[in-house]
Amino acid sequence: MFHRSTPTRFFAALFVSATLALAGPASAQSPAELAPADTAVFVHISEPADWFGDLTQGPLGEKFRDQVETAEGSGDLLAALGMNLNEFMDAYFGGDVVLLSPGGDDDIGVLFTKVADDQRDHAIDSLFLKRNGEIAGNAMYVGPDGDGVFVMTDDWVAMCDLNSVEYLTSVLSQADGAPRLADTDFYRKWTRELPGERAMTALVYESEDAQHALGVVRKGKGLDATYLGTSPDFDELMGMLGETDVAEFGPLPADTIAAVSFNLEANDEMRQQFAGLDPFLRGKSFVDDILPKLDPTTLLFMGSVAGDSVDPKVDVEVPVVGLALKMNDDSVATDLAGMLDIAVVFANLAIAEFQAGPVNQRTATYKGSSFQVAEVGKPIAQGIEFPELAPMQIVYGQVGDYFIVCTQEQFFKQCVDANAGGKPMRIDVEGPAHRLAKTPVLAVTARPDGFGRLLLSWVKMLDEKGLPDVLAAEVDAPVDTETLFDVVQLMQQYSLMKMQVWSGDDGLVIGRAQLTPPQ
Repeated sequence: MFHRSTPTRFFAALFVSATLALAGPASAQSPAELAPADTAVFVHISEPADWFGDLTQGPLGEKFRDQVETAEGSGDLLAALGMNLNEFMDAYFGGDVVLLSPGGDDDIGVLFTKVADDQRDHAIDSLFLKRNGEIAGNAMYVGPDGDGVFVMTDDWVAMCDLNSVEYLTSVLSQADGAPRLADTDFYRKWTRELPGERAMTALVYESEDAQHALGVVRKGKGLDATYLGTSPDFDELMGMLGETDVAEFGPLPADTIAAVSFNLEANDEMRQQFAGLDPFLRGKSFVDDILPKLDPTTLLFMGSVAGDSVDPKVDVEVPVVGLALKMNDDSVATDLAGMLDIAVVFANLAIAEFQAGPVNQRTATYKGSSFQVAEVGKPIAQGIEFPELAPMQIVYGQVGDYFIVCTQEQFFKQCVDANAGGKPMRIDVEGPAHRLAKTPVLAVTARPDGFGRLLLSWVKMLDEKGLPDVLAAEVDAPVDTETLFDVVQLMQQYSLMKMQVWSGDDGLVIGRAQLTPPQ
């Protein structure tokens, strides 16, 4: 049964949940000319229905559409309009959508979308919207339950909830000739640095020292996003990052799922924290004896190895996480290995609570590289009856100019292969760097589909076996494997994400990210 209150609640939730919005006099020519000059958050999306169509292709999209079209509330709304979800998006989000907010902590915002006159009339009749006066000469409607506000200007349908009506009124009541966002230095400064053919523009003004701009270009089903911004919050992070080579991923294999490359510039605070490692160094100082022998290049990474390639074999992909430090003096490898030897002793003491035997440690060699392997996963897996954790290890040793610590021997061997002439990981952001980019400080590469495959193997296992009792007791709710399957399918729509971050003058941070679908 269709309830009159349901459509308004869903309509408002769907439109206003984006949180921010904008509108203005019908005579204005662009969203930025509609927005007041003091707009703090401005988002303009061109034809979001097209984005929605791309995202909802395939089995996952069909499932999502089915769920929305049959859910209580949204299904009632679509039934009242006589539309399916795609038709609804085309009718009400097929043109420009603009979001605007004055900022602050009051969570005030309004949303404007361009809707044809016949669709406006259809919504008013089908959703039982009631005429409730005017705002700045524009017809205002409310839903049957009175909690959703809809204002019809010549060009836009404006939507907000009750706590944003005063703000919406101020936006619509701007006098002719009043300063608009498009007239401000803030708008001109940032938009001229964003890509020209943008499908999305987002600007955020927090203060004179904290401003942000994002432009997104659609490339088929892929995305190319450019960010520029300043903020005091960036200062500490950027102070720890030195100039780096965008292609510097050392000996990591090409199929590594994700990796971050940066040059770590240890400041005074970090040096004090590093002093806490001295007890692991048998009388040496990390700051005085170790740090000078390390190059700033640092890698964090995640990978996986096949479950049938490890001992013991498992029916899941085995995740791998790790750290790689570049050395400028090979002798430091001995000191780093000694630190980890002591750390394994402490791990042995911690694992003793599982009452499943000690951690076995051994020396292994592969193609001339010698490294240490600590079998930490086997006693943990035995203690909590979760055999899928048994392949977890702590593996560490030198590979070329790098000292690598990771959680699986097979992945360590892949690094040795890559260093010996195999295909190492590299990143190449298409197109030139931004004109304001001065110093590359961070590079990221990731394979969403690779992470999806890893996650899928664990989701299938959990779907069949569930969590062991000792872990299930720590989880408040059952594992939602259905949602995890959906997440995996979403990830597998993209084969590569790559990002580079640069610093510029006067605290400017520039970032560029590209998301690529499978070829």
